[in-house]
Amino acid sequence: MKLNLGCGLHKEEGYINIDKYQHLNPDICLDFTKDKLPFKDNSVDEVKLDAVISYIDDLTFLFKEIYRVSKDKATVKIITPHFSYGFGDPYHKKGHSIGFINFVNLYAQTNFKVNKVEFGWLRAPSLHNIVTKTFNNMISFFANLNKNFCERVWCYWLGGFEKVEFELEVVKDEKSRTKNLI
Repeated sequence: MKLNLGCGLHKEEGYINIDKYQHLNPDICLDFTKDKLPFKDNSVDEVKLDAVISYIDDLTFLFKEIYRVSKDKATVKIITPHFSYGFGDPYHKKGHSIGFINFVNLYAQTNFKVNKVEFGWLRAPSLHNIVTKTFNNMISFFANLNKNFCERVWCYWLGGFEKVEFELEVVKDEKSRTKNLI
């Protein structure tokens, strides 16, 4: 089973699309920031959150629920604005650092292993012209060579990064819980 949480207008085929707004016609209408996900423990293979977590004040409940319903070794894919990006969307509450999952694991008492972190200077390069796309590719390439340097220094010189993309793995083995901090 695959979940697309906060699907908005971007429903994914092969996923159960969930959003709190009924007028967007999700498969399931649910405010997953405060309501439990209606799935059994250890039943989900993949969770997708694209441009979702930046709207949520407290991530603890949501990530506890994702962890609860996910199988061991399930994949969680997250795309969110980096904290260095000046938000154009007035509903965004915050951006995230490359280490935000450490705090989620600590406070939500979950165990997500980071398999991939990648910066993107532009969120949707396909909407831009060839010059902007070229700059996006170059800047994103160099940013991803040393993510810590990029986050601490370089991102401020470039006006911020519109997105940071994560691929996480759910680890249900409690012995490795503290090993998965980046």
